[in-house]
Amino acid sequence: MISGIGLALLGVLLCVLPLASLLGYESAAVMGAAAGLVVMGSTLRRFSDGRLRLPLDPASPQGPAAVFFTRLPANLALLVAPALLLTLNALRVPNCDLWLGVQFWLVIPAVSVVIGQTIAFAVAVLPRLRGLAALAVLLAEIARVLWRLVWHPSITGHEWLIGYFSGSIYDEALSLPTPLLWYRLMLLAGCGAVVLALEAAWRWRTGRPVGPVLVGLSAAGLVALSISTNRMALDIEIDRDEAIEILSGHLETEHFIIHFDPAAIPPERQPLIAADHEFHYDRHVAFFGFDPVEWRGRKMTTFVYPDRSTQKRILGARSTQVARPWTHEMHIRWSRLGAGSLGHEMSHLFSAQIGAGPLQLPTRGGLTPDIGLLEGIAEAADWPAEELPAHHAVAAMRRLDIAPDLRLIFKPTGFWSQPSGKAYTMMGSFVRYLFETYGIEKLKAVYGAGDFEGTYGREVTALISEWEGFVDAIALTEADLQLARTRYSRRSIFERVCARTIAEQRRQADIATVRGEYDRAQSIWETIIGFESGSADHRLSLAGVLSQSGDHAAALTQVDDLLTWDLSEGKAAQVSELRGDLLWHSGRRSEAAAAYVESLTAGLSDAARRRLEVKRLMTTGPSTEATALAQSYLLGGLDRSTALYTVMQWAALDETDPLPRYLTGLLLTGMEKPDEAARWLDHDPTLSSPALPVRALEEQRQLLHADAKRLSGSLAEAAAGYSALLDSDSHRIARLAELGLQRTAWRRSRQ
Repeated sequence: MISGIGLALLGVLLCVLPLASLLGYESAAVMGAAAGLVVMGSTLRRFSDGRLRLPLDPASPQGPAAVFFTRLPANLALLVAPALLLTLNALRVPNCDLWLGVQFWLVIPAVSVVIGQTIAFAVAVLPRLRGLAALAVLLAEIARVLWRLVWHPSITGHEWLIGYFSGSIYDEALSLPTPLLWYRLMLLAGCGAVVLALEAAWRWRTGRPVGPVLVGLSAAGLVALSISTNRMALDIEIDRDEAIEILSGHLETEHFIIHFDPAAIPPERQPLIAADHEFHYDRHVAFFGFDPVEWRGRKMTTFVYPDRSTQKRILGARSTQVARPWTHEMHIRWSRLGAGSLGHEMSHLFSAQIGAGPLQLPTRGGLTPDIGLLEGIAEAADWPAEELPAHHAVAAMRRLDIAPDLRLIFKPTGFWSQPSGKAYTMMGSFVRYLFETYGIEKLKAVYGAGDFEGTYGREVTALISEWEGFVDAIALTEADLQLARTRYSRRSIFERVCARTIAEQRRQADIATVRGEYDRAQSIWETIIGFESGSADHRLSLAGVLSQSGDHAAALTQVDDLLTWDLSEGKAAQVSELRGDLLWHSGRRSEAAAAYVESLTAGLSDAARRRLEVKRLMTTGPSTEATALAQSYLLGGLDRSTALYTVMQWAALDETDPLPRYLTGLLLTGMEKPDEAARWLDHDPTLSSPALPVRALEEQRQLLHADAKRLSGSLAEAAAGYSALLDSDSHRIARLAELGLQRTAWRRSRQ
């Protein structure tokens, strides 16, 4: 009775907790841990007070197997009340996939009940200290799981009672993992083997036939052993050695050992990833003022995943890239020189030298890990090129009243409670401010123990107030505010309807679209809209699928309806751009041009603005062969080779037109052909109109030209090109020019 009431009360509590408030993964994991422990404890009490006969008691009229299965239904029934409460809670909190929730509860807490009861039966053979023995068994299992999470690649893990640890909260999409099914089947078979072993011992002790039980014991043991032996092949556990075997490419540089997929990074690309690593290493040495490879006495290790599916298999997350400071290892995806999170993740490995404790992390008082400071120093050290640098982004968020209080982010769970964009940006800005204002030595001193008062002479709250005054004084444009509103208005996973289910369905819709399964993708988006009908994002995605399928009329109807909504400036720009595409498809070029102009009034990313400017230029004026080729290139969904052929045809029509020359150079840059790209991107003074007619396009051409010159070895020309862009009004262009100069100087130093 007490056990049932306790689990029911836990069900009530779950009903008001974000993510766990419905029948799904989070509630299943919590209930699995609770129910497993409750059943284990209550079963042990029944053995102690005589309500259950001890498993090997020769005077018992029933064997332990019969006692076990007689008791099991009552223990499983303890899950009914909390499951019913969470199911009924769907009247208050939408549950978009009840059947998936049922599956998680069958696979996790139901199996945890079996495991808890099995542990109690197993330790009941001991004459005393049964509770301590059971606790020791569980602690040993937890220690095993934690050991794997700490020292092996995967950030997800399987455990007896919670079933499955899903890893990063930023990987929102979640379905029932197949490896979890194999793992729980292995545990059920193991439990069966334990119970049958007890049954066999009792029968042998009482002189009863043992043969049939031994057959069952052998079968159960064989199933458990077979799955356990193949746990890596079944993706239940992939250890470090297996990850290295899957990523069979091996490259060693001055400071790194790099494991990669040789199909994704063939020999001709390997010098690029090596140079990217070493450039970032030297840049971080300059920032931190120390050499962690020299300090630790061994090289850093990088695992480079070729795609999200391989990363999911090994790391356990499709999107999250990680570094573990204490291991000297990082896990990333890398597509090209200067792209991705290489610099950010490397910062974590550098910061290990100033961290505290065995995990070498920032802490509060040497005890509680400070995730905000951990990510803040990585953002501050990497300081990537953005349309809105972190200081400006925070200033805009504060002016728009959408910035969380940084004092809350400094609380133990505060960092995870915010959307990642806000949390990373705000902590990055704050830590960079401390670095720029007080220097790296104080930042290194405060990092390990979090003693702000002892280091800076002031509490962290006073430093935050000082930083707030700094960012509030930054001048912003209306476009900055609009861009910030678009970028930072996303709610955290804890605030969204059916966050897990919708994220997984969005992923499935994207896969279907890539495969050309437009009917399936449309059906999925319509289902998602049924869950969250007020989301402009979902309806815009549906319109995009309709457009790709060729149903431009239906897509235009969706878009025109969206334009009657009260949309943010950024969202309205996206809708207007798609409307322009649809009008262009229909031959209504002048209306398409007007839609593109309307989109350009909003605060946009640099990439979106450049794309819109090209579309606007090609829908203004008379229709020609060039505009037909432009339409095919811009709207045709061409593969890269076909796109290159198309723009080169376009360029051949008029050799004085700088736009197709720029687009050809852009494609060749993406194909890592710097010599050819430089030729197409070159400023040819013989052309009647050598410069692109839009400043954003012209500055991007100049930046790509400087990149191509650097990569092809013309370092003096590259430096001149970068220097000309340092005063650009675009924060991103100016920062990329600064980084380009650093890369040029670094390459000169290596010659």
